[in-house]
Amino acid sequence: MRFVSLFIIFIAFGFVYLFSLSSNIIFQDSYKHAMHEAQKLHKNVLILVGRDVKDNLIKDFLNSFEDDSLLKAISKKNVFLIIDVNNEIFGEINLKRSPVLFFVDSKSEQVKAAYIGSIKDTVQYNQEFLNYALGVSKLDNIIHKNNESNNYEVNTFHDKVFFYKTLGGHWRLKMNGQDKKLLPSKIKLKEFLVFKDENEKNFYAFPKSLKGSIYFSEADNEEWKLFGQIKS
Repeated sequence: MRFVSLFIIFIAFGFVYLFSLSSNIIFQDSYKHAMHEAQKLHKNVLILVGRDVKDNLIKDFLNSFEDDSLLKAISKKNVFLIIDVNNEIFGEINLKRSPVLFFVDSKSEQVKAAYIGSIKDTVQYNQEFLNYALGVSKLDNIIHKNNESNNYEVNTFHDKVFFYKTLGGHWRLKMNGQDKKLLPSKIKLKEFLVFKDENEKNFYAFPKSLKGSIYFSEADNEEWKLFGQIKS
C-alpha cells in the first residue's frame, strides 16, 4: 500500500511539474504580437502550423519533448506562435501537409527554416532543428528543407539578391546586405506581381509562376529592364 501511495505521489508530482513548466510558456496566436515580443526580447519566432485547433497543437508540441529542460532552453531563445485552422493567416500559408515548424528571424521577419512532418521526430531526432532552436547555429542563411518554403522566397542567380515574403504577407528585397520593404504597385501586369521600393522609385516585377525573369523600372512610365533570373 505504501508503494502504491508513493507511486501515485510520483505521478502527481510529474503532472504538476509539467503543468507548471508549460504554464510559463506563452503560445501566441497573433503574428503581430509574437513578432513584437520577439523583437523586444531579441529572440526568434518558432511557429507551429497545423490543421487542428490550438489546444491540440500545443498538447502535441509539449508532449514531443522527453526532456523538459530542453523545452526550457528553447523557450529562452524563441517566442512561440501557434497557427491553427481558425487563424486568419492559415489561408495564406496553404500547406499541403502539416504540421510544420517554421523559424522566423524577428529582425527581418524572414522565414529561415521549415520542417515538415511529425513534431516528435523533428524535436527528438533532427539535430539541425535543435541547433537553430537553441541558438547554436545562427540563422544567417536561407535553409531549404522542402518545396513549401518556395512560396516565401524568390532567389536569383546572385546569391546576395533575393525576394522573400514574410508570414505577415509582405514582400521584401534583400540586396547586397540591404533589406528593403516592397509595397504593392498600382501597375497591373497580367502574368507578373509588381512592387515598388518603399524608399526609392524603383519598381520590380516577377512572374506569378515564380519561374523565369525578374524585371525592374526606375519609374512607373519607363520601360522594364532585366533585373535577374529566378533560380529554381
